[in-house]
Amino acid sequence: STKNQHLLVEKIIRNTSGHALYGMVIVTGFEGGMFPAITLSNGIQWVCASKCDAGKWYGVTAVLVLGAGILCLVWRFWQTTQQKPRDFLLLIGIWFVVTFGLFTPLAYDIAPRFFLLSGPIFFILVGLLLQKLRGIYVVGRFMVWGIILFFVLSNLYFLQSRFDELSRAGKDAIDSAPDRILKERIRVTLKQQNAIIDFLEKRYRETGYPVYMWSEPQHRRALKYLLEKRGIENAVLGFDGVYRQGVYYLVLRTQSNIENGLKKYREQYSVGTTTSFGTLIVLELIPKPEAMIGERQDFSQPKASDSQAPPRYTWREFLQQNASVSNAEEETPFDQLEDRAQDN
Repeated sequence: STKNQHLLVEKIIRNTSGHALYGMVIVTGFEGGMFPAITLSNGIQWVCASKCDAGKWYGVTAVLVLGAGILCLVWRFWQTTQQKPRDFLLLIGIWFVVTFGLFTPLAYDIAPRFFLLSGPIFFILVGLLLQKLRGIYVVGRFMVWGIILFFVLSNLYFLQSRFDELSRAGKDAIDSAPDRILKERIRVTLKQQNAIIDFLEKRYRETGYPVYMWSEPQHRRALKYLLEKRGIENAVLGFDGVYRQGVYYLVLRTQSNIENGLKKYREQYSVGTTTSFGTLIVLELIPKPEAMIGERQDFSQPKASDSQAPPRYTWREFLQQNASVSNAEEETPFDQLEDRAQDN
């Protein structure tokens, strides 16, 4: 909570907008809502440019709906005399206050999955608001059913749009809307990553040289995992030195600033062929003779991971690893001698 220094009021504003925007995602499926970044340390200042400016009114609407839902919760609590409904409303109020209070110190570094804790609350607040609208004569009932139908169709539409983008990610450079669920700039599928690995493996088999690859962290970790899963010798482009025996590739977003991504490699490499994989592009880098420090890198010595993140495993790998450790611990010296005798 001390990673980014902000005033308590700023954190409350950020937390409120976060609840409103993610509440909109959960209820409607719409991810395009934005809210200005507001700071108060040097007077009231706010920043809302580019995509934020396009979605700011959706964000303001989401904040207003959240506020109206909270007011309806408080109003219904004071108006209700029956004990069970009153206890239910009190429980929902406590639930919201506790989660909101826990998220406030973390408002500038919170992950989207945290808001799943508040997921049911958003539906209840919207339900209380719709119940209030339902009392507006005859028009209110039709209005409520229209809003419910809109929510259902909205979720189906944005769900279909996401899967449609995923189906085209391997062929087209899709310009995706802001992603509030995974915080991804682009859509990338496993099929697409495997196609890139097929391409790198082909070069590895043709030349017999290790693969040196670099990409944005979220893609690099996945690509490196797939390379190692196929037994392909690989290292990090730009960090493990330049050797004559090696194939060098840079994986970037197709719609990113390619020249800016190549800038730091220009001194040691020249750019070769470019291969498109939809939303990702693979650029071959050809090392310059003066940049080479040796014939071939020695992979016999294990080296520390280049990532500061803790190691990640699939469930299958984790369970297999634990099973092998358990078997090793259960094996007695007599069993080991018997195994050696059978080998001999």
